[in-house]
Order: sequence, then structure tokens, then C-alpha cells
Amino acid sequence: KSTEDLRYMKSIALEMWLFAYELPETLIVFLRGKQVHVVTGKTKAKLIAAAKEAAEEQCKGLSLTIHTRAKGTTGEDEFKAVLEA
Repeated sequence: KSTEDLRYMKSIALEMWLFAYELPETLIVFLRGKQVHVVTGKTKAKLIAAAKEAAEEQCKGLSLTIHTRAKGTTGEDEFKAVLEA
């Protein structure tokens, strides 16, 4: 398998482990200080929001921020917000 295929499979494995769903077109960024930012569409944001409270409760100090991109956009503004976090 190519390295690109392996990279893709690792991303899917992480998404499945964290959220029990494959999340295409989703950016997950892990920052120092237990900060996690997710940039995704409206439907996937709802799925992640359902798990947010449990995740923050189980991992004390975790801050999970969901950035929802508007339908038909690339999410560029949301990506910039994550980079500035």
C-alpha cells in the first residue's frame, strides 16, 4: 500500500476510535493543554457535540471546540480560527 493510503487509514482509525464514525472532510487538531478543535459540517458537528460532554467529563481539563463550516464553503475561516487558537 502507498504511504497516502496508510495515512488515510490511520486517520479513519483515529476518527472511529474517538467518535465511532468516519468523518470525511473533517479536520481534527490536537493542541497543548488538552485542547481539541474540530472543523466539520453541520451534520457531523451534531454527532460530535453529542459526545462532547462525555469526553470532557471523562478527561478532566479537556476542551473540545467544534467549528461548524457553512454548507457550500471550504471552511477556510474556521481553519484560520483553529490556527489562531
